Amino acid sequence: MVYSIKQYMPDHKYGLDLGCGDGELIYHLEKSLNDSIWEGVEISEHRVSMQTKDVYIWQGDMLEENYKPYNILHADNLCLDDLIADKLEQKIANEFKGLYITYRYPENLHFLKLARYLSTVKTETTWTTHPIHYFML
Repeated sequence: MVYSIKQYMPDHKYGLDLGCGDGELIYHLEKSLNDSIWEGVEISEHRVSMQTKDVYIWQGDMLEENYKPYNILHADNLCLDDLIADKLEQKIANEFKGLYITYRYPENLHFLKLARYLSTVKTETTWTTHPIHYFML
């Protein structure tokens, strides 16, 4: 069964982008999603230093952050190796309640037992066209 993403989109969106780079995506998300506030964490100090938009991002490890305050998480985790991606999905399953958006189809069994699959949307980015998966936890 496929569920509607809109049905699960919270009225007040407080999102965290895991691996946010220079914050470009969260800048656009704040502009395009009404009542949204986004923050981002990026492991690369260099990428954080490239920030040019008015967004709140910091240098840190996404596996060390607290996901509980947020109701939307986004992770561009295609660039993670499988072991790290599995740890990330385990952490999300244990700590997060809300809408999770990811480019990788999760393989973590604990995550999959708890998550409700909503939809997959083909999306074009600056580097490729690929599916983005939406899950509700």
